Amino acid sequence: MWTYLTSFQRDEDGAVAVDWVVLAAPHVLLGVLIGDATMNGATAPATEYRRRPERADHTLGQPQTPGNQGRA
Repeated sequence: MWTYLTSFQRDEDGAVAVDWVVLAAPHVLLGVLIGDATMNGATAPATEYRRRPERADHTLGQPQTPGNQGRA
């Protein structure tokens, strides 16, 4: 039994797979976080437009003030 445990400890088969999992996990997590942020960022303006289309900002970033009526 001791021989089996020592050979198991020295064996490096499968270590590359573990390395890839460790390297890939942060990339997958980053992709999920970016997707979530993008989805939330796109949903909020769409919901606002659906609620009040006459007051929605059609200028893509320029606020509507009484003076410019939403025009650039």
